Formats: sequence, C-alpha cells, structure tokens
Amino acid sequence: MIEPLGLIKNFARVRTRIFVTIAFFSSVINILMLAPSIYMLQVYDRALSSGNTTTLFMLTLLVLFMFAVMALLDYARGIVIIRLGNQFDNALSPALYTAACESNLVKHSPNAGQAISDLTVIRQFVTGPALFAVFDSIWFPVYLGVIFLFNTWLGVFSLSGACLLLALAFINEKTTRQLLNEAGGYALISNHQANSSLQSAETLHALGMTDNVKARWWRGHQQFLYCQSAASERAVLMSAVTKTVRMALQSLMLGLGCWLAILGDISPGMMIAGSILLGRALSPVEQLISMAKGYRSARLAWERVVRLTGDFPPAQESIRLPAAQGVLTVENVTVFPPGNPRQPILQNITLRVNPGEVLGIVGSQCIGEILSRQSVVRCLACRRGGCQAGWGRYLPVAEAEAGSWNRLLATGRYAFHGNPR
Repeated sequence: MIEPLGLIKNFARVRTRIFVTIAFFSSVINILMLAPSIYMLQVYDRALSSGNTTTLFMLTLLVLFMFAVMALLDYARGIVIIRLGNQFDNALSPALYTAACESNLVKHSPNAGQAISDLTVIRQFVTGPALFAVFDSIWFPVYLGVIFLFNTWLGVFSLSGACLLLALAFINEKTTRQLLNEAGGYALISNHQANSSLQSAETLHALGMTDNVKARWWRGHQQFLYCQSAASERAVLMSAVTKTVRMALQSLMLGLGCWLAILGDISPGMMIAGSILLGRALSPVEQLISMAKGYRSARLAWERVVRLTGDFPPAQESIRLPAAQGVLTVENVTVFPPGNPRQPILQNITLRVNPGEVLGIVGSQCIGEILSRQSVVRCLACRRGGCQAGWGRYLPVAEAEAGSWNRLLATGRYAFHGNPR
C-alpha cells in the first residue's frame, strides 16, 4: 500500500541537510530582525544624547549592511523552499496519478483529477509561508526574553498579548470549522455534478433535461454558498477583532513603556525598542493564525489523498511476456458495475475462444457485453473468477504489454492533448 506519511518521512529524511540549511537561514534572519530595535535603542541612548553625528552615521551604515544580508538570506531561503516544493511534488505525484487512474476505472468519477489538485494544495501549504512561520515561531521565546530583559512588566504584557491573540484564533477556528467543512463537501459535490453534466451537454440538450439538471446543481451550489457565507461572516468578525486587538497591543505597549520611562525604570530607547520587538514577536503568531484557513484546506486534501491511496494500492510488479497467442479463457467471472458492489451484472460467466475463432456476445441493453470486454482486458476487476489469454493463470500483465494485443475502445468520445500530423 502507498503510505503518503511514509513517503513524506522518507522525503524529509533524505533531505535533512536542506531542512538544516533552511533552519540556519531562518535563525540568522531572525537574529538580524533585532537590528531595527537595536538601532533605535542606540540612536536614542547614544547618538541623540551625545549629539555625535559620526556615531549616527556608523550606526546607519551598520544597520543598512544588516538589512542587505537579511535580504540575501531571505531570497536564498525562498529559492531553496521553491526547489524543495518541486522535489516534494515529484516524489508523490506519480503514485497519486496511478491511484487516481485506478480509482477512475472502478468508480468512473467525473473529477478524477482531484488527487493532483489535492497534492498541489498540500505542497503549497507545506512548502509555503507555513514552513517560514514554523521556523520563525521558534524565535518567539527569544524576542520575548529580550523584552523581559528590558523590563518584567513589558515582558508580562507581551506574553499576555500573544496569549490573547492565540485565544482569538482558537475561537475563530471553533466557530468556522464545521461550516467550512460542510462548504467543502458541498463544493465537491457541486463541482462533480457540474463536470458530469457539462460532459454530457449534447445528450442533455437533445433530451430537454438541461433545466432540470441545472436546477439540481443550483440547489447544491446554494447550500455551498450558504455555508461559505456564514463561515466567512464569522471569520470577518474575528479578523476585525483580531486586527483591533493587535493595533491596541502595539499602542498600549508604547504607553506602558512611556509610563515606565517616566518612572525611570527604562530609557526612552527601550520604550521604542520594546514596541518594535513586540511587533516582531507577534509576527509568527499572526502568521500561524492567518494560515488557519490554508491548514484546513490542506488537512482535508491530505485526508482525501490518504483515503485514495489506501483504497487503491499499487499493483504487483508486472511481468513482461511474449505476444499473446493461444486460447482465450473466461472462468466463472462475476463482475459488478462501477460504484455498485451489491448487484452483479455478470455472474458465473464461462467461455472459451480458440485461435482463429470469433465470438459474438449479444444482449438487449449492451451493458453486459461491454463489461465482458472490459473484464477480459482487465479494465474492470473481477469479483470472482478470472480471464487469461494464452499465458499463465491470471498473471499481472503490464498495461503497456496488454496494449500490444488489446484492441478494445471504450464507448464514448475522448480527446487527448496533442497536434494532428
């Protein structure tokens, strides 16, 4: 069985050095993030108090150099993350594509490409801002510790503000999770209905069923809009509250610092630097909060990927055999229609065709005949019995090998990308 979690663990283990490099870049970047606060502290406490322009000039050159180094490291980290995302996609996409093909053979889903879209969602989340936020959040205690070094009250206020923002994020998650999950389910159903009906637009038009099918799709779409709108309204409310609290914390931090400076507990430079450090300390917290929606989408996509790869494990290793010659034998074959495992269409079918013979299968509705052909060429799995074509008994033949002797074309019109020549 394909284990996505195992593939990801193996992916991370092989690329440990890359993650160490990203962690190193993030550490240096976060250390350099202290430069504005230190610059502000030195300007107020040294350059401004002494009136020495040379000190101000050298401090400015030093902080500009730090900004340049930080920009280069941030760029390098972004490039590494992009390439890591491509490698992540290359490691998982072939297995998912195979599982999606197997799923479509069995279920005939109108949205068989959902697995590839889910992988894109997971890749964008895992190798996007989420990874930056995880590495940056490790430095939250460092920024908080520096604020505590300035003054205990400033540190307590900063810690309380971070806890308040996390509490608001938790409330937002609890109030919107159920609605967003329902909206996601309705969206998938609505998209499936739209895709299947659009693929049969000619038939619907000929039978005069377009309006009825559209009304059925519209009802599901309205349910999706209702859940999505209700969740968005709650999220907008919590976003407004969070933004207001964030701005209030920044201003109150400055006011608390001013009060402590008046009492003589800290210097004016510490007052400004503490306010800047609070903003930097809360930045990873805000990033993690803003990723809540992306996390929900990635989690749902991950659950679908795990379910798909669990239901459709990879086939056994195929055997390369010579060209098919000899007797075609079908023994006690029982086949169920796609998506209906209860009522068989073919049951206990047995036949034998010798070389050079032609066998015609006749029926009233063409359903059993089509399934018979699909079972012979292994487009459909037999619940009982099996088919063989001159080889060993029910050997797992490679798809490319089977294509050299199979001449079955599915009933329907399909188009493949390419140019006619």
